[in-house]
Amino acid sequence: MPVDTVMRVVPQLISEGRYTRPSLGVESDDDINDRLKRASGIEGMFVLRVDPGSPAGDRPG
Repeated sequence: MPVDTVMRVVPQLISEGRYTRPSLGVESDDDINDRLKRASGIEGMFVLRVDPGSPAGDRPG
């Protein structure tokens, strides 16, 4: 396990008893993305849904 991972995870485990993985708050589907990329010729990720209140869903204010 990389030391960077240990340094990020262990303090949270000690202080909170669990580790919450960071998330952008978007939903995608690999199969759908593959089909859409082939059909459109566009590279990248097609976002199916953005969770309100997530980092991806927050709007500057």
